[in-house]
Amino acid sequence: MPHSTATLAPPKPGSKASAATPKTATQKALEKLGLKRDIDLALHLPLRYEDETRITKLRDAREGDSIQIEGRVTDCEVSFRPAASWW
Repeated sequence: MPHSTATLAPPKPGSKASAATPKTATQKALEKLGLKRDIDLALHLPLRYEDETRITKLRDAREGDSIQIEGRVTDCEVSFRPAASWW
């Protein structure tokens, strides 16, 4: 698959594109967040980021905490239930 090679940084001074290319609203918004290079964007964590990489034991859970737990399905049953009649 082809991938984008676009960068967040403005063109280098002295290049032909530096004088002819004004910054877009997106570029201005990214710079306002301090995201000037590709790596800045890759490492940026949003304000409401929740770490879902750590699994917590249920016994260690505290009230009010957002946690991720892991469980095992031990039984599964599929049964036929006729639709209820509406008349």
